[in-house]
Amino acid sequence: MNNHTTSGFCSQGHLLPDEVQLVEIEEEIGRAERRLAMGERLTTHLEQEVDAELGPRGEQAGGGSTNWICRRCGTRLRKMFRRNGHYRRRIVTMVGPVLVRVPLIRCKCGGYVTTPWKMLPPRSRFWYDVTLHGERQYLSGPSYRKSADLLSDRTGTQISHMVGWRETQKAGAAARAIKSQLPCPEVVILDEMYVWVKGAKKPVLLAMDLLGHILDSEGPTSRSAHSWRRLLERLTERGVDPDHGLKYVVADGDSSIRQAVEWVWGSAQMQHCVWHIMAAVRAEAKKVFGETSLLVKEVMDDVRAVLMHRTRTEETVARAAERMAAFTKKYAGQPWVELVARSFTEATRYLRSPNLPCTNGIAERVIKELRRRIKTMDGFKSHMGAMNLLAVLIQWHNWWRDNHSASRRRYTAA
Repeated sequence: MNNHTTSGFCSQGHLLPDEVQLVEIEEEIGRAERRLAMGERLTTHLEQEVDAELGPRGEQAGGGSTNWICRRCGTRLRKMFRRNGHYRRRIVTMVGPVLVRVPLIRCKCGGYVTTPWKMLPPRSRFWYDVTLHGERQYLSGPSYRKSADLLSDRTGTQISHMVGWRETQKAGAAARAIKSQLPCPEVVILDEMYVWVKGAKKPVLLAMDLLGHILDSEGPTSRSAHSWRRLLERLTERGVDPDHGLKYVVADGDSSIRQAVEWVWGSAQMQHCVWHIMAAVRAEAKKVFGETSLLVKEVMDDVRAVLMHRTRTEETVARAAERMAAFTKKYAGQPWVELVARSFTEATRYLRSPNLPCTNGIAERVIKELRRRIKTMDGFKSHMGAMNLLAVLIQWHNWWRDNHSASRRRYTAA
């Protein structure tokens, strides 16, 4: 038993020793039966692959070529191949190590045939269910080492934590290669999260829809306008642009985002995140009045009255403009007045659209979830490793959103 797993654990006083021993015997008998059945199923699948290529046993193979190739003469002709017994291969599955009788195929020249089996991974100790279970288990929360210990306990054989890392990297490389067309949303939310790569803090740029699905990502990279532009251009290639229905972009007011949106999505309108404006006003008010001054709360109440509204009507738009004028008059000369006035039009754009959020809180919640998953790692040792893992995490996040609808937090306009 691994020292860090719960295999064999039984709370004292819950079951008698004889009862525990009987349960463990029954579990081992069940595992042995499942291992035997698994080996037989894999052998049957391999025999079916041979029948599909060479025809049923006892019948002569027809003409044509196959994907198989003779190691000696290099031929691919089906009529040159014939069955030549089996050899045993031991492979680890989720029910434990099983023995599979692998068919041997020989050419008439005397050489053996290389067969790319669909049911057996080439040159691997583990079957597909082990790698899939390891990937799912890691994404659920534990570290690589904890995941490896749990997987070792489940399969009955020692598995290194590097196996999970390598398989996740392979999955990430395959995920990054998928650039299919996307349904174009009306609103795209842009934000960034930070990860540690080679001891340096690097941003990862993210684009999401209102349901919290991550449409695409860029990085780890920089927060420059050119980095954002690469992300938006890739989204445009995948069908997300104003020509296909995109109307609004929600962001935190970063000048790099604004510049990239103007370059790529010129007709899309910006919604400045109200929460970020209020945070900036709070910081300026604290500089003027002090950290604990009640005047800071008064300023924040006034800013909230200008920017935050429950209803979305023409009367609300007019009321917001009146409050903005009163706010400007009341705090004339203060640094936060220009800050609010400069952002007022973009910050209140949500009042004219029923589906437009006033903050990028959806993105903040998604980033919080991704950071919770990444924090089990002590940073990334390479840029490519970070990109691959993030690609898998993004796929997992989108899958979770699609398959746990009861747990999703949907945005509903007031």
